[in-house]
Amino acid sequence: MRYLYETVSLTALLVAGVSVPALAQEAAQPEITASSENDSATYQEIIVTGIRRSLEDAANIKRAAPNLVEAISAEDIGKFPDRNLAESLQRVTGVQITRNKGEGSGVSVRGLSENFTRTLYNGRVLTSPNGTRGFSFTSMPTDFVSTVEVSKTPTADMIDGGLSATVNVRINRPADVGKNVVTVVAEGLYETNPKKVTPHVSAFVNRVFGDGSFGVNLGVNYEKRKVIQAGFTGYGIEQRKENASGGYDYNLDGTRSDTAYGFDHATTFVSDEGDFERKAVVGGVQWKPADNVNLYADGLATWFTDGFNRFEHQLRWTNIGGPTGAVRGSTVGENNLLTFLDADGVDHQSNNLDWVTKDRTLNFAVGGDATFDRLTVSGEATYGRSVRNVSDRNSFAPISRASASYDIGGDIGGVPDIEYTRGYDPLDPSTFYFRSFSAIRGQKTTETNKSGRLDLTYDFDAGFIRSIKLGGYYGEDEVEFGARPRYFVSPQVLSEIYGTPYLPGVEGGAISAEDLLKVVDYSRFIGDGLGVFLVPDYSKLFANVSLDDVLARGTLTIDRTNQFTVGEKVLAGYVRADFATADDRLSGNIGLRYVRTRVTSDGFGADIANAELQNDSITLIVPDSGPIAFRNSYSNWLPSFNARFNATDNLIVRVGLARAMTRPDLNRLSPSVAINANVRTITTQNPFLKPYLADQADLSLEYYFGKTGLLSAALFYKDVKNFIVDTTSVETRTIKSTLTGTVTMDFRTFRPDNGEGGKIKGIELSAQVPLDMLPSPFDGFGVTSNLTLLDVSDVATTEGGPKVPIPGVSKRSYNLGAYYEKAGFGIRANYSYRSAAVNSVAGTFGDGDRQKPYGQLDISANYDVTEFLSLTFNASNVTGSTLKRETLQGVLLSEYDFGRRFTAGARVKF
Repeated sequence: MRYLYETVSLTALLVAGVSVPALAQEAAQPEITASSENDSATYQEIIVTGIRRSLEDAANIKRAAPNLVEAISAEDIGKFPDRNLAESLQRVTGVQITRNKGEGSGVSVRGLSENFTRTLYNGRVLTSPNGTRGFSFTSMPTDFVSTVEVSKTPTADMIDGGLSATVNVRINRPADVGKNVVTVVAEGLYETNPKKVTPHVSAFVNRVFGDGSFGVNLGVNYEKRKVIQAGFTGYGIEQRKENASGGYDYNLDGTRSDTAYGFDHATTFVSDEGDFERKAVVGGVQWKPADNVNLYADGLATWFTDGFNRFEHQLRWTNIGGPTGAVRGSTVGENNLLTFLDADGVDHQSNNLDWVTKDRTLNFAVGGDATFDRLTVSGEATYGRSVRNVSDRNSFAPISRASASYDIGGDIGGVPDIEYTRGYDPLDPSTFYFRSFSAIRGQKTTETNKSGRLDLTYDFDAGFIRSIKLGGYYGEDEVEFGARPRYFVSPQVLSEIYGTPYLPGVEGGAISAEDLLKVVDYSRFIGDGLGVFLVPDYSKLFANVSLDDVLARGTLTIDRTNQFTVGEKVLAGYVRADFATADDRLSGNIGLRYVRTRVTSDGFGADIANAELQNDSITLIVPDSGPIAFRNSYSNWLPSFNARFNATDNLIVRVGLARAMTRPDLNRLSPSVAINANVRTITTQNPFLKPYLADQADLSLEYYFGKTGLLSAALFYKDVKNFIVDTTSVETRTIKSTLTGTVTMDFRTFRPDNGEGGKIKGIELSAQVPLDMLPSPFDGFGVTSNLTLLDVSDVATTEGGPKVPIPGVSKRSYNLGAYYEKAGFGIRANYSYRSAAVNSVAGTFGDGDRQKPYGQLDISANYDVTEFLSLTFNASNVTGSTLKRETLQGVLLSEYDFGRRFTAGARVKF
């Protein structure tokens, strides 16, 4: 055992960058805590505050937990380590995050995507309006959060669904806080890309009455960000035969053969410029009318708005045409990849898109518990509802025919080198035409959850079995995707509206866009070649006619092929027994959970045979074939076992064995079909998907020292069955076209299905080491670092079929952190890194989609001016890192720059 302890300690110290002799000094020192029974005259109580207090609280939660738990704790109300919960969670061992315009959004644990993580609020289910199992943390403020716990091993009484982990966001109830508190936070946020300052303010009031048995609290939060996310995006390498429709003599050998060449589908510059706005209200009432009774009601409401304007500037190499269309030069590389292509008649488009996504989340619960001698009865009823409204999306996309070239021969992993050739001027508005105007007039998505639970716990006063707990849970979850009203305004009608001649011989019918454009400049993000371009000018387009008037002259179609309702009813029951030896050195729990799931899936079929391609060659109107409905059900038994052994006073050994489950995303259970004529894909869903199941085992060692010191190492194994993967096929379809009557196109079809299982093995190492053995003033330093290594098997799409990587898995991730805290001043720095992860093996054109490695440095600081006033500072993405994606062959798919974010302000506590 001693050898094992020394090995774990040494490994963790190497991760943290701390020397073993330093730890030996620390371990040899007597622990300075509250006065002990034996030496109360020798040591004085030291009250730990600030960074060390939050680390101490997190270590104590982990140490006392009956299962394997990681935690982040706020020292006080309004003092959570980060302004975003996901960004705090990425510092937890084994946690990786996704980002939305630079801000932490989704949380994944131990190599599985965010949809395998169950997110709870005070122990109850949080809804999310995107139809997935993952929760978007961009809508959740941190100002009122007391603790976030990440349970990596389940217990039988936990709500199922967290195959990788269960994240529980806790906000203290008012009587539990036990005192009157008023906290106000006011900060300014500065974004380097838009170079704007925006506000963040919050206030929290906690009030207790009488003897403290009754309390109420209320918190309000408001935050706004100005955002610019800009960069390059592509679609991958499209294969096109020379003799196919739209094909050319790509290798310039004088013949048109059936040889397929791969070339860049499109080179696109994108700028998303807009606002993030977050508002939240939390509140609760708690009453303890007797020592054995606790009653409460609490709720959370959030409003999150992501409103932005998108400028797209695109050269579509897949669409060479017009009267001058011809390939003028090319270089053929390996696998017939056109690393260089020069052509006339290249589809050159710029678009001005604007839309707003508004998310509203409500979560409310009433509950309580009562203890009668050894029996405790607890119950809770909850209601949750999330609504997403996507407002109008307008698309005026002017087209020109460019003479241009791309070159990726020097670096296929970089942004293609673009040149305009043979005198083509991309800023000459006389070469641009409008072929149509389209608009989507909003779409509403709603998820509603209703649930209730009842738990009974009986405590024994002696014996190996300490308590028996049993209970039941019932939940109803429903996601409803609304229809999309789509307007399409023809060029003939646009000619009438704007008094511009209709040109039937241009692009199958168009009007001149010369007087309706403006120049925008984003060259600081991508250079002059693509960064300065023309876009539709809405101030001119709608100067004399309103948007509603333009749409009233168009054709309205209701796209019901993506309208659906998926419902899920869950009935669960469990029994759990907690045990411990007489000296409490060995303790744990064993339990069994039974879950019954019923699924309903209703929607509309897609009548692909009567789909019609509009004259912009992108918009495909797909009528529905009438209502369709599917039903499915399944049952699962989920055993669990957790044991904790105190090998010494400071060393804990944990073992966990369990079967866990995660259900498929609700939107993947829909009967919907989505068709994209631009990249020629058909995506169908599958109402009969089975849930993911995992048989898993965990072994961990934890060594605690001092008040905040912690070294830990964990091994885990997951044998996951029923992995959902996209099966792909290529099918040729002849569809209607407003330009040519009919057009024959090859579509790549994607359909999710349950494949074979896969295995995930991993090791987690972490170190939380205060360096208070150093001489003053260096004794204020400390380190907090961790490392996660994964060994993940590939899974087969069908039994015996080819194996593909599990999506979303980064095999290596780590956090390197350091802090300094002394005399009321505290500063910490964290560098978080995750290795590459495959997003999709198929990608758009069968060449895959992979997230490139990503790391960023964040810094936060605070200074306590007085007991009641603190100054705060945060810097996010100090390294200016950019997010990059590539094909599995290494061709760049996208690179986005979202800039750096700085926050400074003050916190006042009364």
